[in-house]
Amino acid sequence: MNFPKNFLGRTPRSMRESLFADLARMELVDLAALRLESAQLAVEVHRASPDEKGALLLEQAILLAEIARRTGEAVVLARAAHSAERATRCAHDARHKIRASYQLAAIGALTGELYGDPLATEAAEQRLSQLEIHADLSDEDRAMILGLKGRLEARRALAESDLNRAVTAAGFYDDAVIAADACVRTGRLGRTNAAALRLDRADLLVAFGGQLKDDQLLLQAKADMAALAAGLDKDRLPISWMRAETLGGAALVHLGDLSGDALQIQAGVEKLSAASQHLPEGHSPLDVAGADRALGLALASLGDVSDNDHSFDVAISVLENASHAYEAAPQVVERGLLAYDRAATILRRAERVGDLANLANAELLFREELAVLDARRDETSWAVLQFALGRVYRARHLAAPSPDLKAHALMALTEALDIFAAKGFRSLADAALGGVEELRAL
Repeated sequence: MNFPKNFLGRTPRSMRESLFADLARMELVDLAALRLESAQLAVEVHRASPDEKGALLLEQAILLAEIARRTGEAVVLARAAHSAERATRCAHDARHKIRASYQLAAIGALTGELYGDPLATEAAEQRLSQLEIHADLSDEDRAMILGLKGRLEARRALAESDLNRAVTAAGFYDDAVIAADACVRTGRLGRTNAAALRLDRADLLVAFGGQLKDDQLLLQAKADMAALAAGLDKDRLPISWMRAETLGGAALVHLGDLSGDALQIQAGVEKLSAASQHLPEGHSPLDVAGADRALGLALASLGDVSDNDHSFDVAISVLENASHAYEAAPQVVERGLLAYDRAATILRRAERVGDLANLANAELLFREELAVLDARRDETSWAVLQFALGRVYRARHLAAPSPDLKAHALMALTEALDIFAAKGFRSLADAALGGVEELRAL
């Protein structure tokens, strides 16, 4: 697929006052063009009159936040927050003030999602609480605020495995979708903004459906994403279409896992493969990495169900390729989760048949990776490898009990647990703690 590379440059600013009001305007623009536009906007902000500055700063904040969302670049996201903060101060009317305040809260939510920053998440929640009582909110403002509240609540629900929070988040999303659809019918909100709310809701359904092994949640996500993808133009809305197909494919894989149906998992793999290949190279690295991560996990599930080592080999390769997107943004939480998924897939292949030779090969691989890793510069990867080694030692101990192997496993898992807990990786910390408690009980 080849999307326009200079879409922004061909559009005079006088003709695109609200270029970024509808997310569809940005989906077609590649990363290089977004960066170029950011540089041009910085000059225009500097030259702008007081009446123009607030709107330009808001546009700059939206643009920079999208670059950061696609790349994970912390410096760019910090600049986006600074521009949004300035936009709230420079706003010359209530309408611009509300939009800038919402954008500042959205950037805080994105900061929490990308870097696991609880303070940014709390600040976003506080800003939304202040914003939602504003007297001048429009219907479209309320729809977007409800959607952002859903995102924040969903993040907490998943981090804490809290079903009550998940139900609350789903309620926010349902109300947001209803409100957004009404605004779309009257032309006050773009269809892509409404689609984004459905995508976020499906993200929650797939994640919690997988956690709870609840086929009804997964079936709802599958149906919602099939309907959404069918109504999207994949050439004009490439990122939204890719997300819809990724979530739909992930739902299929989870359903196949629950039923042991290899054909259903294979259908999910095919859907995920098409999604991961849809965007041109460099268009949105983290979106592609997310699709590749889902594809790698799906291939590992297929290997399990069909007893196929080749599926595991391809899964490991796909997960390895996905990790390259995070080389320029090592602080992104997803990088640690992806490293864990790759290590877990290697272990899953080795543990599947209880083969001591495969376990020894996995141990050798993890030790080689540790040997070239600087733990002081990359604590997360070091902890993931310690966790993986702990799992290997545990599996070897279960196959041939040994006090030394048990001690090595406990030490590796405890060291991983300390770092996961310190960095706020709740799911990884829980997995490491579970391993420690299981070994102590043996």
